[in-house]
Amino acid sequence: GYSPEKIAHILAALMEKIGYQRYAIAGGDWGAIINRYLAFNYPDRLIGLHSNMMLAGPPTDREQRADVTQAEETARAARGAYMQNERAYQQIQGSKPQTLGYGLNDSPTGLAAWIVEKFHGWTDMPQGATGYLDNHFTKDELLTNIAIYWFTGTITSSTRIYYENSKTPIETPLGFINVPTGAAIFPAEIFVTPRAWAEAAYDLRHWSVMSEGGHFAALEKPDLYLNDLQIFFRLLR
Repeated sequence: GYSPEKIAHILAALMEKIGYQRYAIAGGDWGAIINRYLAFNYPDRLIGLHSNMMLAGPPTDREQRADVTQAEETARAARGAYMQNERAYQQIQGSKPQTLGYGLNDSPTGLAAWIVEKFHGWTDMPQGATGYLDNHFTKDELLTNIAIYWFTGTITSSTRIYYENSKTPIETPLGFINVPTGAAIFPAEIFVTPRAWAEAAYDLRHWSVMSEGGHFAALEKPDLYLNDLQIFFRLLR
């Protein structure tokens, strides 16, 4: 039952227990999803929310829904078409995580292939024969990521969040996020959310469109990512 919503409640309880009454949050991927629940349920505790995977659906307001730039429409269409061939992992992790886990925990080569394939597909680089991960990550960085899962035997538990997210009922449906929010938009992120949609869902204070970078932005472009965090949170001092 450890859905993103429940994880958000656990993190809020942890921060309270260790004495933090106010704090800032930032994240991408599942961190962005969990942070959205954290911000919605505990807005008084948060200084601000920064996301490098901005999530928001089409607004109910027709004008806001229509206020999407041509560049955003083009990017959404391109990423949507690309992701049609990138979602198979979601299906198996969301339905049979234990079955998958036995195979990945039994083979370091299988585990490495499962993880590195996503770095190859979601990094801002040419795909196919012209794309080389060595130009974006060191082997030590990739092997460290793999080793964390291998030596702790936690690839199965890490994939179960996909299962729990789809199978666990939501306790409190998300509404407008009343926490100052900043977004870093990297061109090779797997989701493209128009700014107008984000403004309808969050108290949006900061929006940076990056010239390069992908889904693993903090590792791929750490200087760009860190600089954007600093710019946003300085606004909230």
